[in-house]
Amino acid sequence: MAGYKKKVFLACSGVGHIQRGYESHILDLYNQLKNSNGIDIFLIKGGGKSFGRIKRIYCIQRNSLFARIIQKIFRKPVYMVEQISFFIMSIYFIFLERPKTIYSPDFTLLRLYVILKKLSGSKYKTILCNGGNYKPPYYGIEIVQFILPQYADGIDFDNKVIIPHGFDCNKFIANKTKKQYRNDLGLPVEKKIILSVGAINCGVKRMDYLINEVAALTDTNLFLLIIGQKDEESKEIEKMATRKLGRNFEIRSVDYDTIQDYYLACDIFCLASLHETFGKVLIEAAICKLPVLVHDFEVSRMVLCEYAHYGNFAIVGNLSKLIDDLMKHCFEYDLDAASSLAKERFSWDRLSKQYVQMLS
Repeated sequence: MAGYKKKVFLACSGVGHIQRGYESHILDLYNQLKNSNGIDIFLIKGGGKSFGRIKRIYCIQRNSLFARIIQKIFRKPVYMVEQISFFIMSIYFIFLERPKTIYSPDFTLLRLYVILKKLSGSKYKTILCNGGNYKPPYYGIEIVQFILPQYADGIDFDNKVIIPHGFDCNKFIANKTKKQYRNDLGLPVEKKIILSVGAINCGVKRMDYLINEVAALTDTNLFLLIIGQKDEESKEIEKMATRKLGRNFEIRSVDYDTIQDYYLACDIFCLASLHETFGKVLIEAAICKLPVLVHDFEVSRMVLCEYAHYGNFAIVGNLSKLIDDLMKHCFEYDLDAASSLAKERFSWDRLSKQYVQMLS
C-alpha cells in the first residue's frame, strides 16, 4: 500500500528519569528516525511528559522508595520491578496502537512482550538491543542486535545483527570558544578541566579512584568535573571529593540535551571504569577532540583503536601518571584523526539506514 508506514515502538522504562547509555541511545534513535520514510516511530518511556509520538507510561521507577520497599519484600531487583510495572501499565497502549515492531534494550520487558504476544495472538516483532549482557536463550525474541562484533561471536542465534550505537556528530560541533562555554556553564576559565561522565558511584564508574588519582597530583591548576546520574553512593563521593580536592571539583547532573557543552568546555576526558559494554562517552569525547584517558581493555581498544591514552587503572597511581605526562606534553596522538574516525564509524549518517532496515 502506497504511503503505508510500519508502526515501530521504542520501549525503554528508564527514559525520562535515568541517564545511562541505553536511555540516551533510545532517545537518539527516536530523534534520528522520527521522520524516516517507511516506519512510524513511537517512543514509550517511564519518565517525563507525553507529547506527539512520545508516550509516558507511569511505572514504579527503580530509584523510588516504593521500588526499594518491593525489593525488600519480594527480593526482586529494583530494575526488574520497574520493567514489570512498566509492562503492565503499557498493555492497554500496545493493544490500542497495535505496533508491528517493539524494540527495547530492557530484556525482562521484552520477554514480557513476547509472552503477551503469544497469549493475545498479536503479530508484532520483538527486537532486543543487546550490549553484550544478555546470553541465549532469547525466549521468542525475533531479532537480537549486538552493538559490537565481539558480543555476537559464538552466539548460536539465527537472526542476529551487528549495529553499533549511533551519534549525532553535528551536535558536538563547537559554536563558541572554550572560554565562552565555560563562562556560560559557570566553570573556571583559567584551570585545566578534567571531565568524567557516568553514574556517580564507586562500584562501576569508580569515581572514587578518579578523585584519588587527581588528588594525588596536588596540582591546584587542575579542576575535576564529574557529570552523571546520582545514586545512593553519590553523597559519600561528594564528601570524599570535598575532603581531597577542596574547591577544585564539581559534580553535576545535567540533561542529555546539554551534555555536549561540557565536553566542548573541557580539556581532558577520563573514564575510570574497568569495563564498559560500549562506552558512548568515549566516542563523544573523541568526536569533541578531547584527549581520552581510559583503562586498557578490549572494548576501549575496539571503539577507540589507537586514539587514546591507555593504562591499567586497576593499579593505584597509573591514572595520575598518565595525567601528569599529558600535562607535560610527553606524548600525544592526533585528535583530529580520532574525531574523524569516530564520526566515520558511528555517525547517524552512516548507521540510520541499517537501523531502518532492521526495524522494518
